[in-house]
Amino acid sequence: MTDHFTFNPIELLDVARHNRKTFSCGVEVLDIFIQQKARRESPELSRTFVLTCSELPGEIFGYYSLSATRLSSNDLPDHIKKKIGQYGAIPATLLSRLATSSKYQNSKLRVGETLLIDAIHRSYRVSHDVASYGIVVDILKSPTSDPTKFYERYGFCLCVETPGRAYLPMHTVRTLLERAELI
Repeated sequence: MTDHFTFNPIELLDVARHNRKTFSCGVEVLDIFIQQKARRESPELSRTFVLTCSELPGEIFGYYSLSATRLSSNDLPDHIKKKIGQYGAIPATLLSRLATSSKYQNSKLRVGETLLIDAIHRSYRVSHDVASYGIVVDILKSPTSDPTKFYERYGFCLCVETPGRAYLPMHTVRTLLERAELI
């Protein structure tokens, strides 16, 4: 395997062009989703985006899905809950799935990071038109992988009451994107 690929812009999954059947990331629920369910999931429920390259245009290096959700104010620290806790739940964007093909995990390609940054940027842009306090992720662990530290590196905070869930406030997203000169 080479570490020299030219990534295409991340785009919506197209089942006619993207080879879902061979995708494997090592987390069964994520593999089953892209291989069997992504095609049938209603576009009104979530959108799935894929990373491919010009050298292997049908091969999926990784993918993520976004949808709307709500974040319980009980999952926020007290200093934030005092400001918005009266709402009970606040609107957020759900990064419901993020997966990197096993072939490209731990490579210099940084597929997971590329996907996460795109999901963050896309969520930020949409938050200008549809209110979103931040991005929520349910961290899916496998026997061999715990991506919690990966999300924490980008500023995600673990939810107070919901185990395995983390959030990234939009004001932090904005700071990240400004530092990266993406906005």
